[in-house]
Amino acid sequence: QQQQQQQQRQFAFQNVVARSSDPKDYPQNPDDYPEAKEKQAFKDANKDGLYTLGEYLSYPMRNRIKAKKARHDELLKKLQEGGDQTALGKEVSQLSGISSLCDKLAEIHEAREALLELKEETSLIEFLEGPKAESWTEEDTEELMADINAELADIECEKLPPLAQKLMKAIVPVLNPEDLDDLTSSDAVIDIRAGTG
Repeated sequence: QQQQQQQQRQFAFQNVVARSSDPKDYPQNPDDYPEAKEKQAFKDANKDGLYTLGEYLSYPMRNRIKAKKARHDELLKKLQEGGDQTALGKEVSQLSGISSLCDKLAEIHEAREALLELKEETSLIEFLEGPKAESWTEEDTEELMADINAELADIECEKLPPLAQKLMKAIVPVLNPEDLDDLTSSDAVIDIRAGTG
């Protein structure tokens, strides 16, 4: 069954480009239309997948996590180049938990993006032409969509929330006073209304 699903996915990926003979409708080159460039630019800027945790972590908190991950990678590079292990080692060990969680998030994010692309391409199968497309039934599409949706639900409901909690627990001990000031100095609007009872 897994082999059949893999063949179905491969078929969807390989043949979706043949959905139209008119290049104006479906340009073969992503650079031919600005939406693709914007989408790719967004993907490149968000490879870490932190934006997918927007429901669980605030924007400033996600920025702090990103900064701590970048700091860890910078320190690791300095250590590999022969930097002072005593001075840098302690900070690297403090940030290693966040770094490993960020790496795990990036893997999950990559899998999620692949599933979303596959879902988009699967929805275009009805526009395909050729003998393979004719053998592809509506039931095949529905089955593949159900598998994709199940995998996406697993990522979004089972994997992302616990990872967000772990990141929150990992970031709090390594925040410095400046971080805490930035995270807690935002203004708030409180709407006070008369009670009904």
